[in-house]
Amino acid sequence: KSGGEDGGCTFRYEHFLQHSGAFYASPAVMDDPDLKNKVQSFMNVNSRTYLEGQGVEGLAWERGEADFRDLAQAKAGEDPELCSDPRCALVLDAFGGSLSFPIRLNDGQGRQHEHVVGVLVLYTLSFEGLNNTSPGCVSASSRDFARYVQDSLSLAVQLHYAQMEWEKTMASIIVQQPFPKQVSPRSASASSADAQENLSPSPFFVTFFKKMRGQKASPPKPNSAEFCFVTFVGCFLSLLALSGADDALRRHIFNNEEMLLLIGSFGALATLLFAAPVAPLAQPRIVVGGHIISAAVGIIVDYLTNDKFVAIIPQWVANALAPALAITLMAATGLTHPPAGACSLMYISGNARIKSLGWLFIVVPIITGSLMMLGVALLVNNLSKHRKYPLFW
Repeated sequence: KSGGEDGGCTFRYEHFLQHSGAFYASPAVMDDPDLKNKVQSFMNVNSRTYLEGQGVEGLAWERGEADFRDLAQAKAGEDPELCSDPRCALVLDAFGGSLSFPIRLNDGQGRQHEHVVGVLVLYTLSFEGLNNTSPGCVSASSRDFARYVQDSLSLAVQLHYAQMEWEKTMASIIVQQPFPKQVSPRSASASSADAQENLSPSPFFVTFFKKMRGQKASPPKPNSAEFCFVTFVGCFLSLLALSGADDALRRHIFNNEEMLLLIGSFGALATLLFAAPVAPLAQPRIVVGGHIISAAVGIIVDYLTNDKFVAIIPQWVANALAPALAITLMAATGLTHPPAGACSLMYISGNARIKSLGWLFIVVPIITGSLMMLGVALLVNNLSKHRKYPLFW
């Protein structure tokens, strides 16, 4: 936060979170020697930085609202986003749940211009204290508490900045003394060094190449045998259903003509649905919406490159343009789905059989295949006691 040209404030938002070093532990935790050692080891890992979507802090930043996490699921390998966090790995044995509050501020232009400037994380000994009688469901009282705390945090930070502005304004209107206050040489030199540092340009290329060294995140750990077995069963059954339906339609209805119910993007979709079922990108709304957007963009771009229509874009340009537009639209609508990015490329670069489907390509194979795989995902994932799918519709 810095002063603006008109005497106001200018906010600059960084692209990562870093632990401030401030924490509080209840006496009940610190009185237990075993828990105390685990908490101290956890707090010693303070140099860790988090990008949006990484760790407990980054996931709350990404959501923009209070985030409840069952750490028992992460310990069982059901939450890959948390299993790759070294700080989270230190508390999985000590705590059972977490509640994260993103602190949001705006630049005075309305709520739609709010930005997350910090995250407060509360760890609990048991996640059951946050939920109700239904496992995995957060109670209404806990949600009310979360909304109250999140609003209070934002207000407290805004009041802090307002107090700083008030003190700065009052200092500027106080009549200066006729004799300036004597400044020690040490203080003067320190102020001069600070001013020089603030005026010097940031080393862009140094920062640019430092990012390539990595963010000190730990790679995901291997999953349990049970997790891998459920993943195999889900992938096999979902793709088997698509392959069987494709074969039956081809042999009995379409006289052995090539069918397109089984396309390459569904292999990537199976990876998300059964190897990362808690990932936001694997939820039903994202799966169906992303595929529809991508397929529609591929069909529209084909009108501009196909000789049957208006061929004003070369084919080699359209092969890059269609998926680029599709991915951009998915990001703009909040429906980013990596496997769906392949649909527009499959259509725009496909053979005459694929392009002969036209807008029917959205119905078969896109919507039909997506819904079939989602149906298998609902059955297989929820048969496991360690899985809950979906997170949202």
